[in-house]
Amino acid sequence: MTCTHGRSRFCSSPRPRSGWPRRARAQTTLRLDRTARVVGDEPLRLGDIATLSGDRAGELGGLILIEDPAAHPTDIDGWCRIEVDLVRNTIEARLGPAAGLVAVQGSACDIRILGRARRSAETTEAEPAEPRVHTADTLVELQTVRGAIAREISRILQTPPEALRLTFGTTDAETLDTPTTGRVIQIDPVGSSARMPIRVSLYEPNRLVLRESLRVGVLVRSRVAVVSRAVTKRAIIGPEDFRTETRWVSPTDSFASPEIALGAAAMRSLSPGEAIESRLVEPPVVIEKGDPAMVRVILDGIVLRRAAYAREPGRAGETIEFSPQHDPKTRFRATVIGKGEAQVWTFQSPPEPGTPVASGVATE
Repeated sequence: MTCTHGRSRFCSSPRPRSGWPRRARAQTTLRLDRTARVVGDEPLRLGDIATLSGDRAGELGGLILIEDPAAHPTDIDGWCRIEVDLVRNTIEARLGPAAGLVAVQGSACDIRILGRARRSAETTEAEPAEPRVHTADTLVELQTVRGAIAREISRILQTPPEALRLTFGTTDAETLDTPTTGRVIQIDPVGSSARMPIRVSLYEPNRLVLRESLRVGVLVRSRVAVVSRAVTKRAIIGPEDFRTETRWVSPTDSFASPEIALGAAAMRSLSPGEAIESRLVEPPVVIEKGDPAMVRVILDGIVLRRAAYAREPGRAGETIEFSPQHDPKTRFRATVIGKGEAQVWTFQSPPEPGTPVASGVATE
């Protein structure tokens, strides 16, 4: 005799149920490096000590684990250890319940904080040299691996070389200074973080010259809105609430530019001196539920104006429901373009330049 799902009569396992929930797959993978070297005068970010891939790799790579590595306790040779618990707690603080979708591999990373090592009585070796920091405009003309990396990172980030700061490890100098003239070079970023992991392959006819993996510290010069006085939650940010600063930030950071911050609503209270992250602001509501609005319907070169009222609140750029003022039971959707204004665009594609979009006006 066999059991109901094809096994022997001695089978005591329950019958499989197709309706049982399946465990959700992790959308992001994080693998802790065993060792890492970081500069002591910059915040230690998760991307400095881990390789990330997946949907939220860029966001997680920019998370700060140690704000001031130069002040962090180390042993006499400048080493400290980051345990996986700190990594998990940092991710949970950022993502909340969504942290369960991040697969974390590794238990700890031993970190050498450059500039922190103190010579012990037993040590006779010379201290390692500090990493060299360059703006990419001094590198892009070099016909070496270093120059090729600078050009490629500038292209990938769509950032002018003079607004790009790169930090190369001193242990990679031989690879970085390899000439590329008459050779073909392939540069593949293999992750997104403050220290970008890169795989370099250099070819000659019928020969592989080198293939190396290395990390390059990347900072981008950016205009950032910095809080100048306390802003309460849901308050509209005015010109007196922030100042504009130029900072070198990680490409994984997302800070609000002054243009975005001005007039936006704060998602939480903001403190003086805080750089405003994009996730902490949102466009203000310009049409409240029940507000009257003028909706312009662009149809076959004619603009039809319709008086309506909003059936839900909306921000500029959002598409919400309206009803004509003379017919409250009818509903239609239009895109908010400003306070008390919305439009319906009926072109299947943008018109050719010079096409008269408003050759006639009708009012309904």
